[in-house]
Amino acid sequence: MKKNIKNIILKILKFFGITRKRLAFPIFRYDIYSENGEDGVLEFIVKKIPSLPKYVIDIGANDGINGSNSRLLIEKHNFNALLIEPFEEAFKKIENLYSTNDKVKISNYAVGCETTAEGTINWYGHFSGLKSEIIHVNDVLSQYNIPKDIGFLSIDIDGGDNDVLSAIDWDKYSPIFVIAEIDSSSDKNLQEQIDIMDKAGYVPVLHIGNVFYCRKDYSGRFLFNWKLKMENELGFFKK
Repeated sequence: MKKNIKNIILKILKFFGITRKRLAFPIFRYDIYSENGEDGVLEFIVKKIPSLPKYVIDIGANDGINGSNSRLLIEKHNFNALLIEPFEEAFKKIENLYSTNDKVKISNYAVGCETTAEGTINWYGHFSGLKSEIIHVNDVLSQYNIPKDIGFLSIDIDGGDNDVLSAIDWDKYSPIFVIAEIDSSSDKNLQEQIDIMDKAGYVPVLHIGNVFYCRKDYSGRFLFNWKLKMENELGFFKK
């Protein structure tokens, strides 16, 4: 039955000139732990790429459950993980959650694009400008024996996401997919992020509040279906 429905949808897409063999991501959106349908997209990707490395890095992991882009991968698909969360209250909840899971490493460092003793961190809805020691993102990752090939990197640190993305050593750490928070009200913020990720070797494939980026050597496997037109700029998701 599911196969018949899929074939019908594919025929409809073909009628409109869309001939890719896989369906568009938004059809599969749903939330169990995520906020904007990321869980459904993540599961779609995992099923479509059985060889995907089962490792997720979650920078800004919150309490590991609420608004989490890593929980479903760990709980249902047996992913190894590094979860990074500097806010002590949330970090303790992650510790309790994964106290018996030796596949999950957790860190309470605040990561940034440089190391400083006098940095600040934000957690929208709770606090902003909280003083904290900041550790360079590559220095944090190097402490946890991260493999080069990673299935997913998710980053949500309420304000410094683009700075951290620009600082990551993409030659050393090479996730297939990156899920990054943006300021959806700012075309400039999104354009800046697209440019950073383009230089790192990624193309944007989906915007659902967070933006999904796919490593370029994998990008031809999916139907890209979302565009953002910006005057005089290249802010669009390629088809």
